[in-house]
Amino acid sequence: MILECPDWAGSARYSFENSEWTHLAMHYVTSADALDSPAMRAARKTPWRNKFLEHDWFGKVDKSFHFRENPPA
Repeated sequence: MILECPDWAGSARYSFENSEWTHLAMHYVTSADALDSPAMRAARKTPWRNKFLEHDWFGKVDKSFHFRENPPA
């Protein structure tokens, strides 16, 4: 769903063993507008996401945003 947003370039998810962190999601966007796009709002309302909300680790999220000053053309 989120890939329907033209500013959403891709996503990757990872899980870890024997680490302080259990999961990592990397999202690649070409504009911060993607984070509040209609596609992202729709993705937040799915039964699939609600299943994640049942897990303790999903609610304990640290968010970090990194932007390139001069992204490649």
